[in-house]
This record gives sequence, structure tokens and C-alpha cells, in this order.
Amino acid sequence: MLNHLISFHPNDLSILFRNNQNLEKKNLDGNLAFNFEKERMCIGYRNESGLHACPGREIGRKQCRACSFRDISKVFTRLNTVGFQSFYEEFKNQQFSIYLASFGHLVKCGVTRTERLSTRLKEQGADYFCEIARTQDADSAYSLERTIHKKFPVRGSVTVAQKMKLLHSDTQPTRLKECADLILDDGLTADSSRNLDFRKLEYTIPESFSEAENIRGKIYGVKGQILFFENEGKHYAINMSKKSGHLFQ
Repeated sequence: MLNHLISFHPNDLSILFRNNQNLEKKNLDGNLAFNFEKERMCIGYRNESGLHACPGREIGRKQCRACSFRDISKVFTRLNTVGFQSFYEEFKNQQFSIYLASFGHLVKCGVTRTERLSTRLKEQGADYFCEIARTQDADSAYSLERTIHKKFPVRGSVTVAQKMKLLHSDTQPTRLKECADLILDDGLTADSSRNLDFRKLEYTIPESFSEAENIRGKIYGVKGQILFFENEGKHYAINMSKKSGHLFQ
């Protein structure tokens, strides 16, 4: 029977998948053999009560429009609270961090709860990051993020495919510091006079690798959604984000 991959979790090297209708979690370690099918099915949606299968069992994309509309992730990524007003009332009054993260020469600006800052950046596979500002509520944080996107040369997202191409590029935080200086010099944040802490994240990455469509070998390391494995002395990398929704054996 085929399994249905829902998501990959780099921080604990695990996957969440459906085996028939049952949700299961598997830690990825040692020697593995995963064969992914071409067919892709909607992963369903998560709300306040948990993860739910796609009612229409839509085929052809990672998440159908109906499930995307129902998914609570829209609150975290865009502060779209339609359908989650009660959750938003609890969510909004927390401490939030507006951060800059670099992936090679690409710089992204994002928002996360302060308590999840380091965890969130490691999930994304950032090379370096800094906290550019901190607020005491969600509305102020997401408003500041939107303003930074409009005024400065930073991205709202960086794809896993782009990150993979930049794996062995110059990872010095030069561009990150330039963007941070522009924002602080503008006086847009209350922290414009303080020294920023530029932090580097470490990963286990092979010196060279080939891209793979399946996993066959021993797990070597991970950088965000990029999983590395070794087979007969050669190293491979697979974009696990691209595999979400696919059926596999």
C-alpha cells in the first residue's frame, strides 16, 4: 500500500504521512529506501483541532484551494484571520520578532513569535539571521514586515530550489548587513540605535552532491527542506518540500 507524505520536519528529522487513513510519524535515520510516485494529492488542512484529510481527495497539487482556505497557516504567514477569529484573539497578544535571514546573497524579511525565532530560521535553512525589531502584538509586527517589503530590497520568500542552488555560494552575511543598515538608518524601527546580533546557523552539508528524486541510502544531513543522503560513497540532495503531497513506498 502507498503512503501519502504530508510534511517533512527538519528540526527532528521526521516525516508526517498518512498510511491509509491513519496519520503516522517516522524519524529518518540510518539507511532508507523511499520511492516517490508521480501522483500528488492534496495534503488536507490544519485547524485548531488538528490535521484533516482533504474532503475532495483532490489530485494534482500539494494543497487544493478549499484546503488552503481552511488552513490555519494563513494566520502565521499572512495574518489572514478569516475563519480563525477566536484563535486570533489568543494569538495576537504575544511577543513577535521581525527578522532578516540570508540564503547566500538573497535576503528575506519575515515574522515569527519571538519564542520560536531560532527554531523558525533553522526550519527555513537560513545561513545567517538577525532580529531587526520586536513588538508586543501581531498587528504591529505584520504591519512593519509589509512596510519593510515595500521600502527595501528584501524578499518575502525564498524557494527551496533557490536555496539548493545557493548551497555552496559565499555565505558571508555581507548582503544581510547591508539590508539591516538600510532599515536601521531609515529609523523605521524602535531599535535603530542598537547593535544587531548577526547569528550563523550550522549544517552538515556534503562538499558536492547530485539532486535526487528518491531517497536511497544513509541520511547524511539536512538544511531546511533539503535532505542529504549518502549511497556508495556518493552524496545526494532531495527537495523534501517538493515531495509533500506525493505518494510513496
